[in-house]
Amino acid sequence: MANCKHLAVLEKGASHWNRYWKELRTNVCPDLSGANLRNIDLSAVKLIGANLQGANLQGARLIGSHLNHADLSGADLRGADFRWADLIGTKLVEANLLNSNLSEANLSGAQLTLANLNLANLRWADLRWANLRQARLRKANLSEVMMQGGQLNRADLQGAILCRADLRGANFSSLEAGTVGLHPAEAGFVGADLSRSDLRDADLSKANLAGARLHGADLQGANLTDVDLRSAQTDGAKLDSSHLENTLMPDGSLDVAPGKVEISLGNIQHTHIPQPEKPKAPPVRSRAAKKIPALPPKYGKPDVGLETVPCARKFKAISA
Repeated sequence: MANCKHLAVLEKGASHWNRYWKELRTNVCPDLSGANLRNIDLSAVKLIGANLQGANLQGARLIGSHLNHADLSGADLRGADFRWADLIGTKLVEANLLNSNLSEANLSGAQLTLANLNLANLRWADLRWANLRQARLRKANLSEVMMQGGQLNRADLQGAILCRADLRGANFSSLEAGTVGLHPAEAGFVGADLSRSDLRDADLSKANLAGARLHGADLQGANLTDVDLRSAQTDGAKLDSSHLENTLMPDGSLDVAPGKVEISLGNIQHTHIPQPEKPKAPPVRSRAAKKIPALPPKYGKPDVGLETVPCARKFKAISA
């Protein structure tokens, strides 16, 4: 349960709380677990390391707030406004962030395992090294996010927007349905927009990318082993040096070896790295068309005409 004194001060507003906590000069973390703070305005509040487990912050305004290393596990954060908030290392395990606004928030190193981020706005957010294992991100806006080294194992990104996202080295392996109780056709990246995203060296093994939009995406060095790319839109995608073992290609074919792939929906092509061309043999001319030179001058001028026959260097004398 929440500390009654802490809760009473916080309900007076962010400025009052910040002043109170600064004057208190204590190392004790604020205890607001289970508190009902629905629709409260706590913009710019400083709740570093606070215990907000199971708190109700539905519709709360937390713009520019400082919640570094706070514990918001299981909290109700539906529709909350976290724009420009500092959530570095914050624990948001199983938190409900449905339709929340986390645009430009700093979530680097945050723990978002099993969190509900469906319809959330994470545009320009910093999610470097964040843990989003088994998180639900359906139709979430992740465009232009920084997610280098992020963990999205078994996450559900159906219909998510990841345009121009920086996903270098991110781990998306095993994006499968069974782990989150979904039908295979609905799991993983099905229909996700990854246009122009940076997925260099990302681990996408066993991910479901069926129907995903990958226009201009950079997948150089990515692990695409056992990935389903059927009906994916990959025009202009860079797949140089990517690992394509047992990969289902957009045309339904199975790629069993790594290589460079060029794919377009209008005219699906699948070409491996070209081998060096062998030197072309000179064209073979018909023997009948081959002219045999006249006898050398040292034999003198012949009194008979010469008629060539199909066999080289054989002559048949014809009397004049």
